[in-house]
Amino acid sequence: MKRLVGILTIVVCFLPGSVRGGRYIAAQYPETTAVLQVLYGNEIRKEHHFLSYAEKADIESSDKMTYLFAALAKSESVLAENHRLLLTEFDMEAEASYANGASIADTRHNLEILANIGLAKVDDRYSVFMNMIRTERNEEAISLVQQAWDIKKRQYEIVKKGLDATGLLGLVSKAPENYYVCTMCGYIETEAPGQRCPMCAADAQYLEQVGDEWRVYLGIMENSQLDNAEKAYARRFFDKISIASMGFRMASDPSVFGSDEYEKWGLGAQREFSVEEKAYINTIEEMALAWKTYNEIDMNDLNDMEKEYIEKMHSRYGDGDIDLSARRIAGEFSQAMVHLLNVSEALSGISTLSDADIVFVKRSLSN
Repeated sequence: MKRLVGILTIVVCFLPGSVRGGRYIAAQYPETTAVLQVLYGNEIRKEHHFLSYAEKADIESSDKMTYLFAALAKSESVLAENHRLLLTEFDMEAEASYANGASIADTRHNLEILANIGLAKVDDRYSVFMNMIRTERNEEAISLVQQAWDIKKRQYEIVKKGLDATGLLGLVSKAPENYYVCTMCGYIETEAPGQRCPMCAADAQYLEQVGDEWRVYLGIMENSQLDNAEKAYARRFFDKISIASMGFRMASDPSVFGSDEYEKWGLGAQREFSVEEKAYINTIEEMALAWKTYNEIDMNDLNDMEKEYIEKMHSRYGDGDIDLSARRIAGEFSQAMVHLLNVSEALSGISTLSDADIVFVKRSLSN
């Protein structure tokens, strides 16, 4: 079994994904936080719908439509993540059901539903949301919701183009070949990216081409063995850890399919998996071990070395949650340390380090 840089089983009791101290007081923004929660829930459900549409298009052997829906799903996941992260600044957990509930028909009908119902009245909905939050004057939330509104309009454009390119017989020769999604804002591009995202001006490196990662996302969402927190973690682990392994060891160890880890976290019966699915499968044991390890941390039962390490970290980097992002960009850490920081972020859902994260890193480095 793989080990997370030599991690051994630990003793702990900590809730991954728990909210740290935020910058805003939730009681002062009841309408704003309510809107953010509604948007987050809607985006999680919409992502699941789009993934199901992608699966249907794949069954119909329509690659162009498969990637159109996969792009829409990726866009929704970025919107959801941005709203989740902002909710943490209000000391609030983002809550949503991963249940699907979508009515799946043939691809053309799915596009028609989106164009005429699903995305057709986006302006009406978002104008209500904006009116609700403007009175509370949280500029960060206002800006984020406005951006989400603009992204939804872009989604509508993509759907309309896809529908216009789809003939009554399912011909899609005029549909775009490729889709790129900005992982910072969710904007969808159909041409090779320029130097910046047209929506948020993020560097072109954040405009990622859509591939078969949708298969992993759908598999995780529909895994009945996982609760919502575990599904969210598995998604983050795939994005931050598994994808980096693509192209390496693509032949999965057959023994993994009979493991307890695969039974819980896996993608179903052994079959012909995509490269992205193989990358996920090859990191399942590490992912499961990290989750178990993190959930076993008891902050009231640390040894002296761990307490001293926490004190040293705060002495060097300051009080409260520790932000090492600038030092990571500057290349101050080893590859192994960067890996651990990525795993920690996948576990907690936040880039900064709490004391529990520090303990996780310390124990990982000590074994």
